[in-house]
Amino acid sequence: MNARSRDAFRRAVGYSREWRDDGPNSVHERFAEAWALCATRLDVRQTVRVAYDYLASPSVHARACNVIRAAAAGAYGSPADDRVELR
Repeated sequence: MNARSRDAFRRAVGYSREWRDDGPNSVHERFAEAWALCATRLDVRQTVRVAYDYLASPSVHARACNVIRAAAAGAYGSPADDRVELR
């Protein structure tokens, strides 16, 4: 995931923290939980709490899955877009 797709995920689920930080329940860990939930449950009918305190209401689940599918399809560009050229 590049910066654009990470930002889209944060917006979709309402997180403002940095992708990786020293605090508990970091966004990148919550993304992993969202990805797993999207991969295993097509429909969430009530809010579920999984690891890293990730809360997924039906609407949050749908938005997170939409971002994950769009990122996989390249809608936010390539992960290579974030590469920094070293000189």
